[in-house]
Amino acid sequence: SNFLDQVASFAPVEGEASLRSFIAYLDAAEDAEETLEATQPADQDSVKLMTVHSAKGLEFECVFVPSVASAISKSSGEPVYSIFPNTRSSNPLTSYAELPYEVREDAEHLPKFKGKLTDFQKAVRERVIEDERRLFYVALTRAKQRLHVSASWWYGRDKVSKGPSPFWSEVATLAESGLVEVISEAECPDENPMFDAMEDRRKWPPAPRAGLDDPLFADGWGRAADAVTSGTVLIEQLLADLTPQESAEATALIEAHANDLGLIAAAVSDGDGVTEPQIPDIISATSYVALENGDITAWDLVRPLPSRPTYARRLGTEVHRLIEERQRGISPYPDESELDEPAQVTEPGKIAQMLRRWEELGYADRTIATLPSAEPMIELPFVMKTESGQIIRGRIDAVYETEDGGLEIVDWKTGAGIPSSRSGQLKIYGRALQHVVSGEPRTTFALLAGDWEESGR
Repeated sequence: SNFLDQVASFAPVEGEASLRSFIAYLDAAEDAEETLEATQPADQDSVKLMTVHSAKGLEFECVFVPSVASAISKSSGEPVYSIFPNTRSSNPLTSYAELPYEVREDAEHLPKFKGKLTDFQKAVRERVIEDERRLFYVALTRAKQRLHVSASWWYGRDKVSKGPSPFWSEVATLAESGLVEVISEAECPDENPMFDAMEDRRKWPPAPRAGLDDPLFADGWGRAADAVTSGTVLIEQLLADLTPQESAEATALIEAHANDLGLIAAAVSDGDGVTEPQIPDIISATSYVALENGDITAWDLVRPLPSRPTYARRLGTEVHRLIEERQRGISPYPDESELDEPAQVTEPGKIAQMLRRWEELGYADRTIATLPSAEPMIELPFVMKTESGQIIRGRIDAVYETEDGGLEIVDWKTGAGIPSSRSGQLKIYGRALQHVVSGEPRTTFALLAGDWEESGR
């Protein structure tokens, strides 16, 4: 109610009271760390409807606490489908919506996980009920003279009955000492009586409600529109009942709508209404090759979908990292954006097998080429501009010196299979390297997961 009162009373110093200005006011209040002033209930003799939290610090002559209801589990005896107490809780170990107890300021008062999940969940539920009991105490102590606590067997369209919750039963036990009076305890109906109570409200088809206050259409303009679209009534018949001025205005409005519909129809019929998006100005080498091969479309770049992390991808990243560590002598963590086609790998020692394969191919004893700046060409990032003006970004796994004084680009493949786009990928790497060194480098794919190696220029 506080927020709604703030909305109703909002009046900016300058300009109109619009949604934009009200949101700006809330942002300014948040930046200034100012809380909205709590709205007090009016002094008039009226019913005040509020939450228990908003009633803190207030007192009333007569207080009603409704819906102190829940069902009771037959197996555990604990309240379920409960309204008050509200026993719904999120497990902070598994829920993203719940702040972990360890980082909360009141952590020392909260349950602690001791290795058994069921015990922890039970402790969390007990803590929730304890907090609800404190809230129930606040609700009961708002009354000066009379306090009414009620519960019901059925609520709304529930298919499972509830009944008095443990909180209601605890209050009812005070009747033995004369502190409270149990006015009524009804038996639980077998079926939800709300269904029968609402039966007379159900009508099908429903009565037309759209435009019932329109003097031109006694049955509502909604029914008149349905009659026109179904062909049982012509628009000309409806226009004939209007004055000349009203008829002219209606005709102009119909023509305007018809023109809009014509434009929409033309747009839909032209290429099915779908315009191929433009390829981004800056793309990765992976995406560029995939576009060239028709593996993806421009839509995949404009609206990319996340891919699920796999063990094979993590394996490829780790192998690349270890190779770089051996060649460079340091261990940065490279970005993995190669064109592997990974398969799920579960064999133990797979990383060691790939590193042995790398050594068997002789790369461990070869010399890494260097840039003019003396930077080793290992996990070498590059940016290249194509003839069409597109910027391609990528990373070359390694560049080695050859015996004839040339260079060899090597791309490690840790996936289970030969990549279908190998030629396009190496061609891009070669073009990029020619921007910084002279001559045409040799290109090699090395499949570390098998006995395959392919070289070319």
